[in-house]
Amino acid sequence: MKTLRILVTAFLATGLATGCSADEKSAETPVKVGPVATPTAATTTKMPLAAYLPTEDELNTLARAQTSLLRDCMAEYGFADSELEAPSEWLLFKDISEGTGLPVTLEQAQRYGYHPAGTDTGGDSDDQEAGSDSPSGLPALATGDKQTELLVANGPAAVAGASPAASGQRVNGKEVPEGGCAGRAQQTIAKNTPALKKFGSDNADPLNAILEIRAESHSSAMQTTLFENMEKSWSACMKKSGFSYGSLKSAAEDGEWSNNQVASEREISVATADVRCRMSANYLGVTEAVFLAYEKQAVEDNAELLQAVRDYYDAMLRNAAKVV
Repeated sequence: MKTLRILVTAFLATGLATGCSADEKSAETPVKVGPVATPTAATTTKMPLAAYLPTEDELNTLARAQTSLLRDCMAEYGFADSELEAPSEWLLFKDISEGTGLPVTLEQAQRYGYHPAGTDTGGDSDDQEAGSDSPSGLPALATGDKQTELLVANGPAAVAGASPAASGQRVNGKEVPEGGCAGRAQQTIAKNTPALKKFGSDNADPLNAILEIRAESHSSAMQTTLFENMEKSWSACMKKSGFSYGSLKSAAEDGEWSNNQVASEREISVATADVRCRMSANYLGVTEAVFLAYEKQAVEDNAELLQAVRDYYDAMLRNAAKVV
Protein backbone atom coordinates (compact mmCIF):
# COMPACT_ATOMS: atom_id res chain seq x y z
CA MET A 1 0.00 0.00 0.00
CA LYS A 2 1.37 3.36 -1.01
CA THR A 3 1.84 6.11 1.54
CA LEU A 4 1.24 9.72 0.56
CA ARG A 5 2.61 12.15 3.10
CA ILE A 6 0.02 14.30 4.83
CA LEU A 7 0.94 17.96 5.11
CA VAL A 8 -0.85 19.01 8.27
CA THR A 9 0.67 16.88 11.03
CA ALA A 10 2.03 18.98 13.87
CA PHE A 11 3.74 16.14 15.71
CA LEU A 12 5.65 15.31 12.53
CA ALA A 13 6.63 18.91 11.75
CA THR A 14 10.21 19.52 10.74
CA GLY A 15 10.51 23.31 10.93
CA LEU A 16 13.00 24.89 13.27
CA ALA A 17 12.96 28.22 15.07
CA THR A 18 16.02 30.43 15.31
CA GLY A 19 17.96 29.89 18.54
CA CYS A 20 20.23 32.13 20.57
CA SER A 21 23.00 34.05 18.88
CA ALA A 22 26.61 32.94 18.94
CA ASP A 23 27.52 35.97 21.06
CA GLU A 24 24.96 35.00 23.69
CA LYS A 25 26.21 31.42 23.75
CA SER A 26 29.89 32.34 23.94
CA ALA A 27 29.20 34.31 27.11
CA GLU A 28 27.95 31.20 28.91
CA THR A 29 30.07 29.08 31.24
CA PRO A 30 31.60 26.19 29.29
CA VAL A 31 30.00 22.80 29.90
CA LYS A 32 32.21 19.96 31.15
CA VAL A 33 32.69 17.40 28.39
CA GLY A 34 33.23 13.75 29.26
CA PRO A 35 35.72 11.25 27.79
CA VAL A 36 36.09 11.17 24.01
CA ALA A 37 35.87 7.75 22.40
CA THR A 38 37.26 6.81 18.99
CA PRO A 39 34.41 4.98 17.25
CA THR A 40 34.93 3.52 13.79
CA ALA A 41 31.26 3.65 12.80
CA ALA A 42 28.13 5.66 13.57
CA THR A 43 27.33 5.65 17.28
CA THR A 44 24.01 4.63 18.82
CA THR A 45 24.26 6.21 22.26
CA LYS A 46 20.87 7.37 23.50
CA MET A 47 20.92 11.17 23.54
CA PRO A 48 19.54 13.03 26.59
CA LEU A 49 16.71 14.77 24.74
CA ALA A 50 15.43 11.40 23.47
CA ALA A 51 13.80 10.77 26.86
CA TYR A 52 11.15 13.35 25.97
CA LEU A 53 10.37 12.01 22.49
CA PRO A 54 7.95 9.18 21.65
CA THR A 55 9.30 5.70 21.00
CA GLU A 56 8.95 3.88 17.69
CA ASP A 57 5.90 1.99 19.00
CA GLU A 58 4.31 5.21 20.24
CA LEU A 59 4.87 6.95 16.91
CA ASN A 60 3.34 4.00 15.09
CA THR A 61 0.31 4.20 17.38
CA LEU A 62 -0.11 7.90 16.63
CA ALA A 63 0.22 7.26 12.91
CA ARG A 64 -2.37 4.45 12.97
CA ALA A 65 -4.83 6.59 14.88
CA GLN A 66 -4.38 9.55 12.59
CA THR A 67 -4.70 7.34 9.52
CA SER A 68 -7.95 5.89 10.88
CA LEU A 69 -9.37 9.36 11.54
CA LEU A 70 -8.15 10.59 8.16
CA ARG A 71 -9.84 7.77 6.26
CA ASP A 72 -13.10 8.11 8.20
CA CYS A 73 -13.14 11.76 7.20
CA MET A 74 -12.25 10.98 3.58
CA ALA A 75 -15.19 8.57 3.41
CA GLU A 76 -17.54 11.42 4.31
CA TYR A 77 -16.43 13.15 1.10
CA GLY A 78 -16.88 10.10 -1.13
CA PHE A 79 -13.40 8.60 -0.83
CA ALA A 80 -14.18 5.46 1.16
CA ASP A 81 -11.42 3.58 -0.67
CA SER A 82 -8.70 6.17 -0.06
CA GLU A 83 -5.32 4.62 0.76
CA LEU A 84 -3.73 7.76 2.14
CA GLU A 85 -1.71 7.18 5.32
CA ALA A 86 -0.12 9.31 7.99
CA PRO A 87 3.52 8.12 8.21
CA SER A 88 5.13 7.53 11.60
CA GLU A 89 8.41 9.23 10.59
CA TRP A 90 10.34 7.02 13.02
CA LEU A 91 13.57 7.47 11.04
CA LEU A 92 13.47 11.20 11.73
CA PHE A 93 12.99 10.64 15.46
CA LYS A 94 15.63 7.90 15.47
CA ASP A 95 18.13 10.33 13.97
CA ILE A 96 17.38 12.83 16.74
CA SER A 97 17.47 10.19 19.46
CA GLU A 98 20.65 8.27 18.74
CA GLY A 99 24.36 9.12 18.72
CA THR A 100 26.29 10.57 15.83
CA GLY A 101 26.74 9.49 12.24
CA LEU A 102 28.40 10.59 9.02
CA PRO A 103 26.57 12.56 6.32
CA VAL A 104 27.19 9.56 4.03
CA THR A 105 29.06 6.29 4.43
CA LEU A 106 32.32 5.74 2.58
CA GLU A 107 30.59 3.32 0.21
CA GLN A 108 27.85 5.87 -0.54
CA ALA A 109 30.39 8.66 -1.02
CA GLN A 110 32.38 6.60 -3.52
CA ARG A 111 29.27 5.98 -5.61
CA TYR A 112 26.83 8.83 -5.05
CA GLY A 113 28.89 11.64 -3.52
CA TYR A 114 26.51 13.56 -1.29
CA HIS A 115 23.50 12.65 -3.44
CA PRO A 116 20.83 10.19 -2.22
CA ALA A 117 21.32 6.51 -3.01
CA GLY A 118 20.00 5.58 -6.45
CA THR A 119 20.81 8.87 -8.16
CA ASP A 120 23.74 7.41 -10.11
CA THR A 121 21.27 5.56 -12.35
CA GLY A 122 18.57 8.19 -12.35
CA GLY A 123 16.45 6.03 -10.05
CA ASP A 124 14.25 7.42 -7.34
CA SER A 125 15.02 6.76 -3.69
CA ASP A 126 12.46 5.79 -1.05
CA ASP A 127 8.89 5.82 -2.33
CA GLN A 128 9.19 8.69 -4.81
CA GLU A 129 8.19 7.24 -8.14
CA ALA A 130 8.61 9.06 -11.40
CA GLY A 131 5.50 11.10 -12.16
CA SER A 132 4.09 10.29 -8.75
CA ASP A 133 5.15 11.92 -5.49
CA SER A 134 6.91 15.27 -5.46
CA PRO A 135 9.32 16.17 -2.61
CA SER A 136 6.38 17.78 -0.81
CA GLY A 137 4.59 14.41 -0.67
CA LEU A 138 1.85 15.46 -3.09
CA PRO A 139 1.58 13.78 -6.49
CA ALA A 140 3.43 15.88 -9.03
CA LEU A 141 0.68 15.49 -11.63
CA ALA A 142 -2.70 15.39 -9.92
CA THR A 143 -5.81 15.70 -12.06
CA GLY A 144 -9.48 14.87 -11.76
CA ASP A 145 -10.43 12.62 -8.86
CA LYS A 146 -6.87 12.47 -7.54
CA GLN A 147 -6.68 16.25 -7.25
CA THR A 148 -10.04 16.30 -5.49
CA GLU A 149 -8.86 13.56 -3.12
CA LEU A 150 -5.79 15.62 -2.24
CA LEU A 151 -7.89 18.72 -1.78
CA VAL A 152 -10.05 16.85 0.73
CA ALA A 153 -7.03 15.34 2.46
CA ASN A 154 -4.91 18.47 2.85
CA GLY A 155 -7.29 21.38 2.32
CA PRO A 156 -7.64 23.73 -0.66
CA ALA A 157 -4.56 25.82 0.12
CA ALA A 158 -2.26 22.77 0.04
CA VAL A 159 -3.16 21.68 -3.50
CA ALA A 160 -0.73 22.72 -6.22
CA GLY A 161 -2.01 25.79 -8.02
CA ALA A 162 -4.58 26.65 -5.37
CA SER A 163 -4.65 30.09 -3.83
CA PRO A 164 -3.31 30.21 -0.24
CA ALA A 165 -6.55 31.98 0.61
CA ALA A 166 -8.73 29.31 -0.99
CA SER A 167 -11.63 28.35 1.25
CA GLY A 168 -15.22 27.28 1.09
CA GLN A 169 -14.56 24.41 -1.32
CA ARG A 170 -17.32 21.82 -1.32
CA VAL A 171 -16.96 18.14 -2.19
CA ASN A 172 -19.80 15.61 -2.06
CA GLY A 173 -22.06 18.39 -0.79
CA LYS A 174 -19.84 19.20 2.21
CA GLU A 175 -17.41 22.05 2.79
CA VAL A 176 -13.80 20.90 3.08
CA PRO A 177 -12.41 21.87 6.51
CA GLU A 178 -9.41 24.15 6.78
CA GLY A 179 -6.36 21.90 6.62
CA GLY A 180 -8.49 19.15 5.12
CA CYS A 181 -9.15 15.78 6.69
CA ALA A 182 -5.52 15.54 7.79
CA GLY A 183 -5.90 18.76 9.75
CA ARG A 184 -9.12 17.56 11.34
CA ALA A 185 -7.50 14.25 12.30
CA GLN A 186 -4.52 16.01 13.84
CA GLN A 187 -6.76 18.35 15.84
CA THR A 188 -8.55 15.31 17.27
CA ILE A 189 -5.27 13.64 18.24
CA ALA A 190 -3.93 16.88 19.76
CA LYS A 191 -7.03 17.63 21.84
CA ASN A 192 -6.35 18.77 25.42
CA THR A 193 -2.59 18.97 24.92
CA PRO A 194 -0.63 21.61 26.88
CA ALA A 195 0.11 24.97 25.27
CA LEU A 196 3.90 24.82 24.97
CA LYS A 197 4.25 28.58 24.55
CA LYS A 198 3.17 28.93 28.17
CA PHE A 199 6.37 27.09 29.09
CA GLY A 200 8.66 29.37 27.12
CA SER A 201 8.70 27.68 23.71
CA ASP A 202 8.53 29.69 20.50
CA ASN A 203 6.86 26.67 18.90
CA ALA A 204 3.35 25.34 19.35
CA ASP A 205 4.19 21.73 18.52
CA PRO A 206 6.36 19.37 20.58
CA LEU A 207 8.85 18.20 17.96
CA ASN A 208 9.79 21.74 16.98
CA ALA A 209 10.20 22.62 20.65
CA ILE A 210 12.68 19.75 20.99
CA LEU A 211 14.44 20.70 17.75
CA GLU A 212 14.86 24.26 18.94
CA ILE A 213 16.49 23.15 22.20
CA ARG A 214 18.61 20.62 20.33
CA ALA A 215 19.80 23.16 17.76
CA GLU A 216 20.81 25.63 20.44
CA SER A 217 22.71 23.01 22.46
CA HIS A 218 24.50 21.66 19.40
CA SER A 219 25.38 25.17 18.24
CA SER A 220 27.05 25.79 21.60
CA ALA A 221 28.80 22.40 21.45
CA MET A 222 30.30 23.27 18.07
CA GLN A 223 31.83 26.41 19.54
CA THR A 224 33.95 24.45 22.00
CA THR A 225 37.71 24.31 21.56
CA LEU A 226 37.49 20.51 21.32
CA PHE A 227 35.12 20.63 18.37
CA GLU A 228 36.91 23.51 16.66
CA ASN A 229 40.26 21.70 16.89
CA MET A 230 38.70 18.58 15.40
CA GLU A 231 37.31 20.65 12.52
CA LYS A 232 40.72 22.25 11.92
CA SER A 233 42.28 18.78 11.79
CA TRP A 234 39.60 17.72 9.29
CA SER A 235 40.24 20.85 7.17
CA ALA A 236 43.99 20.19 7.11
CA CYS A 237 43.32 16.61 6.01
CA MET A 238 41.02 17.83 3.23
CA LYS A 239 43.71 20.25 2.04
CA LYS A 240 46.21 17.40 1.82
CA SER A 241 43.64 15.61 -0.36
CA GLY A 242 43.52 18.62 -2.68
CA PHE A 243 40.35 20.32 -1.40
CA SER A 244 40.15 23.62 0.46
CA TYR A 245 37.20 23.77 2.85
CA GLY A 246 37.21 25.67 6.13
CA SER A 247 34.25 23.88 7.72
CA LEU A 248 32.48 20.54 7.65
CA LYS A 249 29.31 22.21 6.45
CA SER A 250 30.99 23.97 3.53
CA ALA A 251 32.01 20.68 1.94
CA ALA A 252 28.74 18.78 2.36
CA GLU A 253 26.68 21.80 1.30
CA ASP A 254 28.85 23.07 -1.55
CA GLY A 255 26.46 24.79 -3.96
CA GLU A 256 28.07 22.99 -6.89
CA TRP A 257 26.51 19.67 -5.84
CA SER A 258 22.92 20.90 -6.18
CA ASN A 259 23.50 21.88 -9.82
CA ASN A 260 23.65 18.25 -10.92
CA GLN A 261 21.07 15.47 -10.73
CA VAL A 262 23.85 12.93 -10.28
CA ALA A 263 27.19 13.32 -8.54
CA SER A 264 30.09 14.67 -10.58
CA GLU A 265 33.57 13.15 -10.35
CA ARG A 266 34.64 16.09 -8.21
CA GLU A 267 31.70 15.66 -5.82
CA ILE A 268 32.51 11.97 -5.38
CA SER A 269 36.15 12.81 -4.73
CA VAL A 270 35.26 15.50 -2.18
CA ALA A 271 32.69 13.31 -0.41
CA THR A 272 35.12 10.40 -0.25
CA ALA A 273 37.86 12.61 1.19
CA ASP A 274 35.32 14.16 3.59
CA VAL A 275 34.41 10.80 5.09
CA ARG A 276 38.01 9.67 5.39
CA CYS A 277 39.09 12.97 6.95
CA ARG A 278 36.21 12.90 9.44
CA MET A 279 37.35 9.50 10.56
CA SER A 280 40.97 10.67 10.73
CA ALA A 281 39.99 13.69 12.85
CA ASN A 282 37.72 11.55 15.11
CA TYR A 283 34.63 13.49 14.09
CA LEU A 284 32.31 10.81 15.48
CA GLY A 285 33.94 10.64 18.92
CA VAL A 286 34.33 14.39 19.40
CA THR A 287 30.86 15.23 18.12
CA GLU A 288 29.17 12.65 20.32
CA ALA A 289 31.08 13.82 23.40
CA VAL A 290 30.25 17.51 23.02
CA PHE A 291 26.66 16.90 21.92
CA LEU A 292 26.05 14.62 24.90
CA ALA A 293 27.45 17.16 27.34
CA TYR A 294 25.51 20.11 25.97
CA GLU A 295 22.24 18.18 25.61
CA LYS A 296 22.52 17.17 29.27
CA GLN A 297 22.92 20.82 30.17
CA ALA A 298 19.97 21.72 27.94
CA VAL A 299 17.80 19.18 29.78
CA GLU A 300 18.64 20.86 33.09
CA ASP A 301 18.05 24.34 31.68
CA ASN A 302 14.70 23.45 30.05
CA ALA A 303 13.27 20.94 32.53
CA GLU A 304 9.79 22.50 32.75
CA LEU A 305 9.36 22.87 28.98
CA LEU A 306 10.64 19.36 28.28
CA GLN A 307 8.22 17.88 30.78
CA ALA A 308 5.44 19.78 29.00
CA VAL A 309 6.62 18.27 25.71
CA ARG A 310 6.45 14.78 27.17
CA ASP A 311 3.01 15.58 28.61
CA TYR A 312 1.94 16.72 25.15
CA TYR A 313 2.89 13.38 23.60
CA ASP A 314 1.25 11.47 26.46
CA ALA A 315 -2.00 13.38 25.86
CA MET A 316 -1.82 12.56 22.16
CA LEU A 317 -1.30 8.89 22.96
CA ARG A 318 -4.33 8.89 25.24
CA ASN A 319 -6.39 10.38 22.43
CA ALA A 320 -4.97 7.84 19.97
CA ALA A 321 -5.90 4.98 22.30
CA LYS A 322 -9.55 5.96 21.90
CA VAL A 323 -9.26 5.47 18.14
CA VAL A 324 -7.11 2.35 17.70
